[in-house]
Amino acid sequence: AVPADSATHNDNDDDAGNDHNHDEWLFEDFNAWFEELEEAFWNDPIVGDHITLAPFHPDWKFAATATTTTTMDDGEDKNNNDSSSVVLGFEKKSPYPTVTLVCTSVIDQAGEAVTQQIASHNEKRLLHEGLERLQQLYQTIQEQQ
Repeated sequence: AVPADSATHNDNDDDAGNDHNHDEWLFEDFNAWFEELEEAFWNDPIVGDHITLAPFHPDWKFAATATTTTTMDDGEDKNNNDSSSVVLGFEKKSPYPTVTLVCTSVIDQAGEAVTQQIASHNEKRLLHEGLERLQQLYQTIQEQQ
């Protein structure tokens, strides 16, 4: 299920009188919907312990891109003196709002060391590519939609 406002929204809709950024509003709706979905999964006795949800959105970015450090989902602080937080935000971007379902047992079997290794590899790769290259690639993907 998608929030009713997001499902019926059209970029050509008249937003006169609204004080919010259109893209930010869509992200906020998606994020609120995702939080409800995640809570429902956690509270479900059948799937709660077996499925991990991962959200992705075209407008996803770290919450504090204007400060000197940003706390990641895992609680680790990342240096934010330049565009690195914007670059790292591409890890959770997608052309469309998306939720990925991952078997929790796969994550558990891989272990913390492997999941940290994957995160480290992703970070290094994104930083290596750089903001301009990632923006070009993302723009190309969006144009092909």
